[in-house]
Amino acid sequence: MRISDKVFFPIMFLVAAAMVFVALAPYEDRPPTGPMSGGAINADRTLVIVDGRNMFRFVAAGPAMVDVRENDGANPVYVRITQQPGAASDVPERGVNLPLAADLERTYASKRLRITVTARAGGELGATQFEAAYSIGRRGSSGWQTFDLTTEFADYSFEYVLPPIPEAAEDLSLDFLGVRPVVTNKPRAVDVSSIQFEVLGPA
Repeated sequence: MRISDKVFFPIMFLVAAAMVFVALAPYEDRPPTGPMSGGAINADRTLVIVDGRNMFRFVAAGPAMVDVRENDGANPVYVRITQQPGAASDVPERGVNLPLAADLERTYASKRLRITVTARAGGELGATQFEAAYSIGRRGSSGWQTFDLTTEFADYSFEYVLPPIPEAAEDLSLDFLGVRPVVTNKPRAVDVSSIQFEVLGPA
């Protein structure tokens, strides 16, 4: 028995629509991805805290690894950053980093910024120290700041005075916060449960 075109094509349309609906999964609780924006958290963007599921915004470039972990007592979401010996790069965005969206780049330009990383030694491969650096791409970096770690989450802060954004559009680039464990002759890991960016005032 042959199905008429009047029946066949509407059925195929419904099947295709159902497949698209399932693929998009509009009701699925997907973690956020992409650069971190400050507008939804703080309208003036002078205090932005990245925690919870926003930790999924961390990305790994090169041989470094980032693993987002959930349901860990008082710190339900954190990232474990693991680095191999000899694999570290001096450029923050070539390792594990948190990219920041253009609204934060514009807010932080020509400002004194305090960056606070909440971190601890990462499990069995726990590092005794970690480093963090704020990068503005081709325009500069805070340089790597080194901190001693413990087995409990604690806050570690440093300040960076950002230069103004050049008028030439081609000089614009994403800002990044790079985080990595200090590694000697063995793989090491650091856990990070939150990042805080606070504008202290003009440069």
